[in-house]
Amino acid sequence: YTGVTIISEESDKIRKQIIAQLGRGVTIYSGKRGLRGKKAQESGLNNRDIIYTVVTKLELTKVKNIVNEIDSTSFMTTQSISSVKGGMVKERKLH
Repeated sequence: YTGVTIISEESDKIRKQIIAQLGRGVTIYSGKRGLRGKKAQESGLNNRDIIYTVVTKLELTKVKNIVNEIDSTSFMTTQSISSVKGGMVKERKLH
């Protein structure tokens, strides 16, 4: 499995599409965006919803496509996950 973290101004649209297109659950964290330089002095910190979801390697490309279609300027990281339990994760069948 792969854990995906997405930070975007369009997090609500992205969340809805991940659920609708992939049938995956998402976790939303509340975060703040830190800015540097002149923009930081003008606008300070901006609240952001941070999306976290767990997908298969095959679904990862679909997630990337969803995110890029909605917000090409988003920030996204992926983490390899060795095991997962609970939630909406589909169990793998053994041969």
